[in-house]
Amino acid sequence: MRTRLEFELADSTWVPIQLPGEVTTIFQGRRAAVQSLFLDVPRIRYVIETVTSPTMDVFLQPEMVVYDRSLSVRAVDVRPSSVELRFERRVTREVPVDPIIETSPAPGFVIVGEPIVDPPTVTVRGTESAVDTLPSIRTERLSLRNVMRSETHRLVLLLPAGPSQVSVDPRSVQVTIDVDSLVERTLDVPLRATGRAADRVQLGQEQVSVLLRGPARAVRSLLPGSVRATVRVDAVPSAPVDLTVQVELPEGAQADLLRSIRVQVSPLPGTPEPTDEVGATSEGDQPGSPSEDGPTEGPAAGSAGTP
Repeated sequence: MRTRLEFELADSTWVPIQLPGEVTTIFQGRRAAVQSLFLDVPRIRYVIETVTSPTMDVFLQPEMVVYDRSLSVRAVDVRPSSVELRFERRVTREVPVDPIIETSPAPGFVIVGEPIVDPPTVTVRGTESAVDTLPSIRTERLSLRNVMRSETHRLVLLLPAGPSQVSVDPRSVQVTIDVDSLVERTLDVPLRATGRAADRVQLGQEQVSVLLRGPARAVRSLLPGSVRATVRVDAVPSAPVDLTVQVELPEGAQADLLRSIRVQVSPLPGTPEPTDEVGATSEGDQPGSPSEDGPTEGPAAGSAGTP
């Protein structure tokens, strides 16, 4: 008769990955009594106190079979007489949460940064092969359209597919999507020259108007002094030239520069004209003109002479 195998693992440091479910028991007795066993399938219950190796053999004997002893039958043999059990060590690791979220803001609004997950990591327990290769734990999918305000949702964590026997604690996380209105703002920022020739040129203006766009909280909190506007000049131009202004926002500022800015750069009065071709380093800048005397021929050009 078919006989169920019931294993109880008392050693919590291991996880069973292969346990047979049944064996066959040979009974002797009167036909009617044997047929009565079908009403309550026999079983063998085996307690594993300690796992001694990843693979263990358990020997089964007729005396281990549990059945209705009041029946006039007797278990005489168990086939197979031994079964193989396989185990894997149980490990615990903190794994980051990967929220699966599809969002789109309503017109005039913007989603600020990445979703905030609480807690950002969860405790994962299971077999060593499953847990150590787990890069993250994903949440159920959340889809939001035309969002106009910040929202918080509780999302269930999805366990890995397959019989990996992995458990996660906690089973759900709280996810917040930060939404703010989209605004534009103009800041008048002081302008200065940098580079090797910064002290030999003059700028056409002392400040520039910087047009920014981004989340209202971030853009309105920016101060003119926190924004840096510079124009790099590594060589004195022979004539006024328009150069691109480099705008640097504070680290982490969630705003975008809407347009590029150019400013006129001229040599200071009384600055000798350069003997070599000069220009700016910014993209799109035009080089200066050569001196009126023209370039000097020969390998020593520019290495000697009065500037």
